[in-house]
Amino acid sequence: MPRTIEDVKKWIDEWEGPTLEFKQSVSGYRIGKTISAFANSAGGNIIFGVSPSKQIVGVRDSDAVSRDLRNLLQSCRPSPPIEEEFLRHEGKTVIILSISAFPFSQNVCFFKKAMFVRQGSVNVEVSGEDLIAFLRNRAVLNFEESKSLASLEDLDLTAIGQLLSRRGTNAPSREELRSSLVGLSLATMNGSFSLKNVAVVFFAKEPARLFANLQVRIVRFRGTEADVGNIASDAIISGTVPHLIAASFDEVKRLVGTTQT
Repeated sequence: MPRTIEDVKKWIDEWEGPTLEFKQSVSGYRIGKTISAFANSAGGNIIFGVSPSKQIVGVRDSDAVSRDLRNLLQSCRPSPPIEEEFLRHEGKTVIILSISAFPFSQNVCFFKKAMFVRQGSVNVEVSGEDLIAFLRNRAVLNFEESKSLASLEDLDLTAIGQLLSRRGTNAPSREELRSSLVGLSLATMNGSFSLKNVAVVFFAKEPARLFANLQVRIVRFRGTEADVGNIASDAIISGTVPHLIAASFDEVKRLVGTTQT
């Protein structure tokens, strides 16, 4: 539904908050931070043409402001969905820039390589360990995608070669292997080469040495009560994910095929 100048006046009475900010003009860096913060939080509206004294003063050149905003959005990666509305009031133009929030577990918005969130009426930069935690909470950055401390020497290159062969790729050289792993989303090449955890859990020679909890436990109980005194068999399977799947399936088939009660 289109907004009206009455909506703007109501917002002015409420003033700035988690989803609302007023600007008299486009002030590059500050606007970029707010766009990032709104996109990474609950979305929001930036109203241009309102003074700090809460007066509707309008913008000097609405076309220039709109152009500046479009240029500013090019520094937002990825750029969030936005809408612009132009309202006239007593010969003055007010611009409403509406920024939609990115859906949870999808993209987050960076402005000039920095990421912001909205806390009250303040834009707060999130960086370092806080950024990693934020991305993990959003499920943007998960365990599998995280950087591993493992090296190529920790991987079963034969198993990787078999995978590449099934994809119609010849056995690569060491340097070609790095590119192949990046292409398979098993590694990254951001300045320097690094494996992801997903490469380790699928192709490590000794996965238990790198991730002690990479295992499956299959317990069979006598009768219908899952009590420690009723354990008939207890198997712990360790290995890479493909091995865990295959071995667990075999163990379940073996147990289902028994007649012991």
